[in-house]
Amino acid sequence: MDNLEIKRKQTLTKDLKDLIYDTQLKDIGVYSKQYFYSIIYSMYQTIPDEQNFCFTYGDFDGLGSINSIYGKEAGNIAVEECLKIIKETMPKGTIICRIAGDEFAFLTPGFTRNQIKPYIEEVYKRLKVILKLSAGKPDILKR
Repeated sequence: MDNLEIKRKQTLTKDLKDLIYDTQLKDIGVYSKQYFYSIIYSMYQTIPDEQNFCFTYGDFDGLGSINSIYGKEAGNIAVEECLKIIKETMPKGTIICRIAGDEFAFLTPGFTRNQIKPYIEEVYKRLKVILKLSAGKPDILKR
């Protein structure tokens, strides 16, 4: 394989990653909205009727105010920290996709709504703690 072919494959790989992952959040494994639409359709078409998968939608209320008060960089840090907590808390194999600025979809194969509920409650509890205001600044920005 010559250098031109190697360069072409590297460029194609980068282009595919850019389509699949959310540009800002690819380092923590968060997928793009485009990938979400393709994967949910594929999951719906291919998962057997007897297998479960749970779809959860999250909107981080309050992150918009962090952007407007502390700036976009602080808002980005807050989003990244929240998503790290979600990844730690949700079951292994959960697919996280960014739908819009602070809106995310979580796809968890093999779980029913009742099975995923304790995980969601734990996520809520952990995020509530780190997003609370203390001394005028959210704890998440003091990390």
